[in-house]
Amino acid sequence: MKARFNNLFNISFLHDYFAAAVFDGLTAKPNVETADVLLRNGFIFKPFRNGFAILYDTYFGGTQRHLQDVLNDPVTLCFPVFLTDQHFYNYTVDFGADISAFNFLFTNASGINCPAEKGENLHRDKYVSSKELTLVGNHNAALFGSIIITVDNNLKQDYYIRFEQRSSYLRYFLVSNYFLTLDQPAIIDGSNQQKFSDAATVTLSNGKNAILFISENEIRFSHRSRSGFNLVENYERETGRYKVVKSGLPLPDVRTVSKALDGNQYAGKFYSDIFL
Repeated sequence: MKARFNNLFNISFLHDYFAAAVFDGLTAKPNVETADVLLRNGFIFKPFRNGFAILYDTYFGGTQRHLQDVLNDPVTLCFPVFLTDQHFYNYTVDFGADISAFNFLFTNASGINCPAEKGENLHRDKYVSSKELTLVGNHNAALFGSIIITVDNNLKQDYYIRFEQRSSYLRYFLVSNYFLTLDQPAIIDGSNQQKFSDAATVTLSNGKNAILFISENEIRFSHRSRSGFNLVENYERETGRYKVVKSGLPLPDVRTVSKALDGNQYAGKFYSDIFL
């Protein structure tokens, strides 16, 4: 009889920064031992763009079997996880710990990183946090973490590993000769949701002068965020009047990290810098 495979479970990587797109910055594959377990049990590893699925042969060893038959014969599977996007930490929330000697552990084992009551998330809280970090004796810098799944009667069909996007203060620097000559410049949010500081003249780390604006609050950006920020001049705070110089100012590029300013007043905060 020809083999027919049904879905056993799926694991998906999700990221708020890519809420309107697929997050493909992580990849996973079975380790050597798990590859052998898959083969011996009639399972197939099927990767997809933001995760993978495990399928089981419904006609295995000469007899037909159902999902319950598989669950009644428990096995444990391990999948090393690798980071494929070098900019991942630029748009992901700070985990609040030095992770250089740690790897992440994601598991459906009750009482470890995923208490039974947490359901389909393979982490304790809504998003992955430092609670999923585990100290590794022979740390492999190329390894992001591991997924350990126990296939038994508690198995769920879908599991998720969710990451939270980073929030940062947005800094606009006016550096071009034209923008430096503007009269009473300001940054205005067309939606009136965000406010920026008054213009301040600063000296950059390269010794050049610039005019700086900083958002009053941290801002979250997504992969496809649209800008409502405008550069204006002749700004009158009392009347709200101004002249638009440049609308739809660019938003941060996660591929670029800068250290535009030094000084204790900027320490302890994460900034996204735009130069105009």
